[in-house]
Amino acid sequence: MISFKQLLSNCVIPSSVRGIFRNSSTLSYVQRIKLLQAAKDDDSKCSEMMERGLFLPFLNKRPLINIQSEDLAGKQMNSMEHGSQKLRWITFSELQSLCPWEDVASRAVLLHIADSGQACFTAALPGGADVAAQAETALASKFVDPRAALFLLPWAQAHTMSHAFAVLHWKAVTNFCPNCGVELRSRTAGHAKRCPSCETVQYPVTPPVGITMVTDTAQTRALLVRQGRHPPGMYSCVAGFLEPGETIESCVRREVAEEVGLDVHQIRYAGSQHWPFDGSSLMVGCYALTDHTELEVDRSELEDARWFSASELLDAYQRIQRDLGLRLRRENTGVLWIPPRGTIAHRLIKSWLAERGLLS
Repeated sequence: MISFKQLLSNCVIPSSVRGIFRNSSTLSYVQRIKLLQAAKDDDSKCSEMMERGLFLPFLNKRPLINIQSEDLAGKQMNSMEHGSQKLRWITFSELQSLCPWEDVASRAVLLHIADSGQACFTAALPGGADVAAQAETALASKFVDPRAALFLLPWAQAHTMSHAFAVLHWKAVTNFCPNCGVELRSRTAGHAKRCPSCETVQYPVTPPVGITMVTDTAQTRALLVRQGRHPPGMYSCVAGFLEPGETIESCVRREVAEEVGLDVHQIRYAGSQHWPFDGSSLMVGCYALTDHTELEVDRSELEDARWFSASELLDAYQRIQRDLGLRLRRENTGVLWIPPRGTIAHRLIKSWLAERGLLS
C-alpha cells in the first residue's frame, strides 16, 4: 500500500495545509477532508490517486459483499446477525481485470479518504449475469440487493454503501444540462458535472425527509404505520418529505396530521440517516408526543396504523434480532416485526425501548 507521504507528494495542496500532514502516518478527520477536497479540485491528481486506490464495485446496482450464496439461502443466518458481513473492496488492477474492455475510470466516483491517506472509490461494473458470476467467483464475494445490505452490514459500512449507491445512481442519470440541454462532462472524482456550454455545475442533491416515532404522553405506547409496499408484517414510523418553506418540526407535525389525524408536540431531533432509495433522501429522525390516541388513517397513503405497547415492540425487536432471515425471506408470519437494523426507524424504536429501561 502506498504511504501517505508518497500520496501527499503527488497532490497539489496549499503549503498551509501540507504542513499539518507532515510526520503523520494516520490522518485526522480534518486532514482527510483537506485531501479529499484537493482530489476533487484537481482531475489529474485524482487520476493518480485512483490508480493506487481501493474500489467498492457495484453491478446492476448491487454492492459486492463478502457473503456466500448459502448465507442468503438462510443456512448461516446466525453469523449474519452480528454484522459479520463486510463490504468487499478491490484494487484498481482487480477492477481492470473484471472489465478490461472498459474505461473503468469513467465509471468511478470518489467516496472518501481512509485514515492511511488512501483514496476510496466506488465503481459501476458493466455486464450482466456472466460478469457477476465471474466476479463473485474470483473475489469470493456476492453482489447483494442494496436494501438487504443496509442491515447485513455494520452501521458505518451500511452508510458507506448508501453513499456509493446514491452517487453512482446520480452519475448514471444526470447527463444533460437542465439550463441549455447540452451533454454534461463529469469531473474525474465523479462528484460534479459541468456544462461545456453555459458552464453551470450540477451536484447531487439530497432532499430531507422527516421520520417520526409518535408516542402517547405517558410514554407507554408508540404509533407505527404500514404502507402497502412494506414486506408482510412490517410496521414503521410516520415519514414524509419536507416541503418548501418548512422546518423539520413543521414537516413532522404536518405529516402526522395528514396520515393519522393526530396533532403532535414536543418534537425532538434524534438522529439522521442517508437513505439512497426513493430519491436519495436524508432521513431526519424525530420523536413526538400526542395528547390524543384516536386515529384517522389516510387510506390513500397508508394500509394501516396502530398503537403498540412497549412490550409488543420489545417482542418485535427481539424477533428481528433472533431471525434475520425473517426479513430476507419476506415471510408472512402473522406477527409484528419492525424495520431491520441499518434503518433509522429501527434506531428510533431501539432507543425508545432503551429509554423505557427495556434494553440495556
